Amino acid sequence: MPRMWILDRRHCAAMLGIGVLTMVVVAQETTPPPFTFDKPAFLTGPDISNSLMGSTYAYTARASAKHMQLLITIMRADDVREQFAELSDLQCINLFLDEIRHSHKRFFVVNMARPLAVGSAEFLRFRWTGDKSKKTMTGVLGCGQLRGYYYVIHFVDELKSATRSFPVIRASLKTLRIQPN
Repeated sequence: MPRMWILDRRHCAAMLGIGVLTMVVVAQETTPPPFTFDKPAFLTGPDISNSLMGSTYAYTARASAKHMQLLITIMRADDVREQFAELSDLQCINLFLDEIRHSHKRFFVVNMARPLAVGSAEFLRFRWTGDKSKKTMTGVLGCGQLRGYYYVIHFVDELKSATRSFPVIRASLKTLRIQPN
């Protein structure tokens, strides 16, 4: 006799919730980023990834052999406070550094003296280095709040090419402008 599945009220509510969330995520994928900036010519994108906590806009190298990328993650401050109470910029950075640390060997991180300029704001800036897939990678991570949102900026490249790409990315981030709602 075939097995029959009986769904109780909790399971129905969970399945309905997943369906609604999926529809919301699909609808958001076509919306443009809520910011503009002078994107470096060597980057393409963004590819957009949405989650319950926010959206990540991924810009990757036009040359497929390059490992360079710029990630801009935006989370509503109110949504973050519901999960973490108050989240300082340093706590925000540490959450992301923990994730990066798990995927790199010989990981090393240092707090940079000069902040990261993002539009008219300045964010704490951390520089990290680590090995991944037999390549030495380096990255810059910053976090701060702009108009009721946490912005997490993370760019990464191979160590040998970062001296050329990072200054261009930092200059482009200075032109970031939040779009009016």
